[in-house]
This record gives sequence, structure tokens and C-alpha cells, in this order.
Amino acid sequence: MRGTTEIVKQVLLESTLHSIMQHEVERGPVNAPMNLFVAFEDGQRFFDSQQQSTGEITPMDELAGVIRGSGKGLGVIVQTMQGLSRRLAPNLATKIMGRMGSHEDYARLGADLAMDPKQLEWGRRKLRPGMFVVQVAEGDWRDPFVISAPLIRTRVVVSDEDAARSIRSLENLTTVPATEFARWEPDHIAQVSSPGRGAGEEGDPATGLAMRPKEESSPKKATACTHEVSKELLDYLTAVAVEPLQNCSERDRELGISASKGHRIRGALVERGLVRLVPISPGGRGKRFQLLDLTEAGRELLRTFGVSLPCGHGRGGLEHQWWCQTIVDWLSDLGLKASIEDDKYGARVDVVTTTVDGRFLAIEVETSPGHELENIQKDVSAGFKSVVSLVRDQAAVTRVQTRLDGDSDVSTIRVGCVRDYRRILEAAIQPGS
Repeated sequence: MRGTTEIVKQVLLESTLHSIMQHEVERGPVNAPMNLFVAFEDGQRFFDSQQQSTGEITPMDELAGVIRGSGKGLGVIVQTMQGLSRRLAPNLATKIMGRMGSHEDYARLGADLAMDPKQLEWGRRKLRPGMFVVQVAEGDWRDPFVISAPLIRTRVVVSDEDAARSIRSLENLTTVPATEFARWEPDHIAQVSSPGRGAGEEGDPATGLAMRPKEESSPKKATACTHEVSKELLDYLTAVAVEPLQNCSERDRELGISASKGHRIRGALVERGLVRLVPISPGGRGKRFQLLDLTEAGRELLRTFGVSLPCGHGRGGLEHQWWCQTIVDWLSDLGLKASIEDDKYGARVDVVTTTVDGRFLAIEVETSPGHELENIQKDVSAGFKSVVSLVRDQAAVTRVQTRLDGDSDVSTIRVGCVRDYRRILEAAIQPGS
């Protein structure tokens, strides 16, 4: 419909919906299971109350009312309630309210959601991107409740042309038949030695890698990296390199394996010394989980197969990197620009962001004790007027705060547990804080 007038869009839309919905209604099905859901983005364009100046019901409002029970669902997504047809609301029984921009919007939709004044005030102050107040149409429960939808981070999509172009270089490689794999099994185990191959060993002349069955290997010929790995373990290890900050449960779901199988694979990788477990405690009961950190042996094995190693998450250990990335993601959800290990301000800071009123804020994440005061002084010397130091536990908070109490520096310095980063940073980014 791009380029057409609003009147033409309305005619095309109404005729299309009539053929889809009205035909089903005329067939007479009642309470049929849903087989089609139509969602309108920017719904004011098609459900505008200004089109009802004559007082007659519009075709769009009429269609919304007659599809009930026909197995067709209708969703209207709007940025404001102003101008939206009032005849439409009764036919949209499930209502979802996110962050909105005006008092009239909260008052109107809040009334439809049966929210009392205290709940409305909470919504005005606390709703953030990804959080919604919902009232459902089905069942007996009519009280409004809060849901939070996590941000889904999708991987970069590779087109068919990119995939075809990426394998062209393989056509010029010399291939050598590997007799040891003549009787291939689904979970074949091979021993891989890197970086070279010993005398008398057959391998790929293009890469210099020697792959031998276990019984033919010789410990005297092995070089820096010698491991027995199955394809299953290698695939999981590759996934760790691709997404080093993904917890074990999320990785199992993405790979399509059960929790018990994922646990068995991780145990085998730890037993072989290819990864180590890094516990993360983000706060809250039952929220502790584990990350997998590649050991030097695991990195060397992946280099053997040409797998790119993780990079770009900042310095420090995996726990430190996870906290920094988590904080940056949270700040980005609030609409604030943030960067990791940025040194363009005169000092290398774990996380740098801008506050609501445009001030630069330095955030230091201290997962190991000993350098808290040093990092704070470094940021103050670089010119930061606002510094937040997030330390590991309450004992560290007390220790650092005691040392800072006698400092008369004009800078605003906050110290708190890293698990409470949201509460501490929410105060730090407000104007005049």
C-alpha cells in the first residue's frame, strides 16, 4: 500500500478483511478454534474515530464485532489511545498496556484494565521497555497483572548468496582420502594433534593436521594439543566459543538438546580440561547459574579446527565480562548509550554511559577485591564527576565506603553490590544526582 492515499488504503483493507472474515461468519461456525490472527501495526490509521463524524458505525468497527466466535482473531497495536475508535475497545477483550506518553492514555486504558489509582501511578512510574500490564479475556481472572518480555537477540542472518560465496575457496583445496574413516560411525572419535604432524603420518597437506584413530596414536609424537573429541563435544565447544556469555540452560535450548544431555556433555568437557565452570549469582532466590569458560587447551583445540575464538566483551574474567555486558544491555533498554572498556575519556573504564541530563557516568565492576579505590581514583583523575563502583558483596561495600567517607572530592561516588546494579544506577542516572 506504500504510495497510495489513505482513502485507497482504507478501501483495499476493508475489502480484504471482508473477504477473509465476513465469508467465515456467513458460513456459520460458532466457537471454532482459532485459525487466523490479524494484527494491525499503527492501528489509528484504520480505526480512527474521526471517520465516525456521521455517527454511523464504520466497516472496520463492524468487522471487529462480527468475527467473534468465527475462529478469527484481531489485534490492534497503537502508540496512543487518542483518536482510537471507542466502539473497538469492547471487541478487544484482552488488553495489554506498555509505557505510554500522556496522562489521558493511562487514564483511558487504565480504566479499561480495571486499574485503581495506586496501580495507575505505579504504571506511570515503573513501566519500562519490555514490561506490560495485562488483562486477559479468558477464564475468571480479571485483575490486571504485570508481565516482562525478555529481549530476544537474534543472530545475523546469512543469505544463500553469502553461504555459496563462503565455500568457493574450498573448491581449490587438495583432498586426500582418509582410510581411517572408511568405516565411519555417527559418534566417531579421532585424535587431533596440532600444529604439525609427525613423520610417516598422513594428513591434509593444506592444513598440516593429522587425524588418527586412538589405537594408532603415539604419545611421543603428540604436540601442544592432543585430545580425544567426538563431534557432539566439538559442536558444543564451538557453541561456547560463539556465545561465551550464554548460560548453560539457554545454550541447551538453542542447540535443541535436553538438560540431562547438556549436563553430560559439560561434564565430559570439564573432565578433559577443555572448559571450566564459572558460577554467576545475579541475585534473587534460585537465579544462580553457570557459564562455561574455555581453557587454553579448549582454545587450542578450536584453533585446530579453525573456529573463531570469543572476543569483544572487554577485559577481565568471564564473570566480569558477563556483568559488564548485562549492565550495558540494561542501559540500552532504557535508551541510554553505553560502551565497554572505553578509553577515549582519558581512562579505561569498565562501562561508560550518559545520564538523563547528559553527564558522563563511569561504572566500575569489581568481581575481585583489591582495586576498588584505585579504579575510582583513576576515573576521578580522568575528569568523571559521577562514578559508580559495583563490588562483589556487602562487606566490600562497607570497606570501600569507609575509605571514601573522609574524601572531600567534588565527584559523586556511589558504592553498592553488583547484584543491585539496577537500583544503584537508576539513582545515578537521574538529573542532578
